[in-house]
Amino acid sequence: MKLVLNSDGSLIDSTSKKYLHVGDDKKLTLADDAQTGFSFKSNYLAYKDSQAFEVCDGGKIEVDSKDSSCVSVAVSAYSPQEVDDVKGTDTALTTKSATSLASATPASSATTAHSATASASGSSDGQKFGLVAIHSGSSVQYSSIKKVKEHPHVFSVGGSAGEDLKLTLDTESSTLVDQDGRGINLDQNTGELGDVAPFGRQPATTGFSIKDGHLSYNGSQDWKACPSGDNDFSLSNKECTGGIDIALKVVTV
Repeated sequence: MKLVLNSDGSLIDSTSKKYLHVGDDKKLTLADDAQTGFSFKSNYLAYKDSQAFEVCDGGKIEVDSKDSSCVSVAVSAYSPQEVDDVKGTDTALTTKSATSLASATPASSATTAHSATASASGSSDGQKFGLVAIHSGSSVQYSSIKKVKEHPHVFSVGGSAGEDLKLTLDTESSTLVDQDGRGINLDQNTGELGDVAPFGRQPATTGFSIKDGHLSYNGSQDWKACPSGDNDFSLSNKECTGGIDIALKVVTV
């Protein structure tokens, strides 16, 4: 499915010319009429500023359903391209014309003008995944964890600098490696999480695991977004002045 985010905030499948539509039942469907309110925030799809997408029974995708049986997912954009707006059909929307949008698995993908891939929480050994900050109502809710070349020793929580962090977990050694092949270090003094030093023989930190779809260190899922400048936050697992308590949701890529 190729999706295009139009300038009016509607999201359309450029092949079928059907629009994505969120119904009163919170289900995401394909329909003939345009529905606005879609956008991208920190490279993740949002609807009315909410990024609370979920995969529910039967693989159906819902938005902020608050159903405990559903699996939370993030819809991330990869290799976005600038394209012209795409118009749908002129057919009026009817109940029959709305088609349920279901994914065979939570990790099925859709390519968009902001190339979106629906990714479920959780990752198997050796599979790449990203991290998203979770703290409902906070300024960092759903912010991507990022690697910034100016300070690779500590990752950022959100912000416009750098690139989304992508990790793999070696369950045998309980260590992490990033997309550039560098081991991940958790500074035992500062609590900062980042790459190992570029020189020398610093080993990657052990003790990482994924539990209930969240990154855990030595059994704890408690992390902090620590202020590090104007609207900038760094990632740590230690207390810091003005820090925001967060969990790190795993998003497979």
